[in-house]
Amino acid sequence: MIIDIHTHFYPDAVAPKAMKNMSEASGYTLFGDGTYKSLVQYMEEDGVSLAINLPVATSPSQVVSINRKMVEWNKAQTRVHCFGCYHPDFPLVGDLEEELAFLAEHGI
Repeated sequence: MIIDIHTHFYPDAVAPKAMKNMSEASGYTLFGDGTYKSLVQYMEEDGVSLAINLPVATSPSQVVSINRKMVEWNKAQTRVHCFGCYHPDFPLVGDLEEELAFLAEHGI
């Protein structure tokens, strides 16, 4: 079994912009189009059985909504396991202990 422990995917509507920004910032050519469908396609081509998605919050206000979406992704499919996200400024807008308890309660 091959497990890819560091992957990313984004909602279809924001994937093109996210991929463009990451490619420009890193100077690397990225694979796929940044969507879940593209990630699974590459997994199948490369014989990867399971991937770990590491979501990124670029602002503290995104943390709660991204984490809720990742919990739903984990319930809906088994090919990609999503971790939770965090932003250093999250405590300014949310309750860190509450968010960590939510993630633990949902197996993240």
